[in-house]
Amino acid sequence: MPDFELADKKHIGRRVVLHPGTDRWMRGDRYGEIKGLGNSREYVDTFTKEKYFTRPYLVLMDKSGQKIRVHPANLNFIEEDTNA
Repeated sequence: MPDFELADKKHIGRRVVLHPGTDRWMRGDRYGEIKGLGNSREYVDTFTKEKYFTRPYLVLMDKSGQKIRVHPANLNFIEEDTNA
């Protein structure tokens, strides 16, 4: 089983930042908001070659304005500041 939190509808509307290892992050398109869930897709673990299904997030990126499909392992949630 993968070691990341699976995509869930409860995260729709949350702010996220892409993983620093992604191409978009390196080009400056780092932050966005989860707008939905994609269709279930098969992924293959790079090290164990284990196959599993998960749903990617649909994220609306701030800088580019594009809606992209992102694997849950490539996202980090931004905590909302409740003290403001």
